[in-house]
Amino acid sequence: KMLFLLLLIFPSACELREANSNVPLTYEASDMSSIYPISDDMKLMRFKQDGKWGYFDLNGVVQIEPVYDGGSIFYGGMATVRSGENWGVIDEHGKMIVEPKYSYIAILSETKFLVGQDDGIQVIDISGNILKEYPYSFNNISSDIYGIFRDGMVMIEENEKYGFINLEEDIIIKPVYQWAGPYSNGVALVETVGGEFYYIDTFGNVAIKMKRSMGGSPFSEGLAPVMNARVRQSVDAQTATSPSGT
Repeated sequence: KMLFLLLLIFPSACELREANSNVPLTYEASDMSSIYPISDDMKLMRFKQDGKWGYFDLNGVVQIEPVYDGGSIFYGGMATVRSGENWGVIDEHGKMIVEPKYSYIAILSETKFLVGQDDGIQVIDISGNILKEYPYSFNNISSDIYGIFRDGMVMIEENEKYGFINLEEDIIIKPVYQWAGPYSNGVALVETVGGEFYYIDTFGNVAIKMKRSMGGSPFSEGLAPVMNARVRQSVDAQTATSPSGT
């Protein structure tokens, strides 16, 4: 529905222009002409010009000039941007909220951010004050394609093993799993070193143990497809409290 609406707004290739100007701008890529996801509130979209990224509105007017080496979609009125090798955060007016001085950054809320440096992972406030610290380097952080941490859980990696940080409860689920998927409906699918698959809750407890399972997928609207003896079935999320659920 969203894509159809955008096609109605832009029936042909999107024409960008500066504010108070009718002169079209040339650009290399945009959220209208590629697989890049659009802004969550559909107010701003990204475009790339001469190797730099900026943002334009639904009228094709440039609102944030292309001065960044990288940028995310907007989330909650903010977006992460990269200057050189460092990341920061801007608002919808292009104002710098968090200066680009971090190796990694993700938006947790309007006032909290997850940042990564060589000496570890930190949760900071909008003034840069450190609220929490974790003993994992920035390149051990993983998130979905939107850079959003589902259910307040951050996936971490250490020595090719995966675990999670529960940011809300300040709990570390140690990276001991051979494979791990994202959280959804309060559970995540993991694979043990021994090749067993099961869903764990946000505290690391086994929520759903799948007998003879060959794997599965994240939950969506209370259901998750799993492979069990070559039969694809759905597991009701409400059975997540029962370790004997299949």
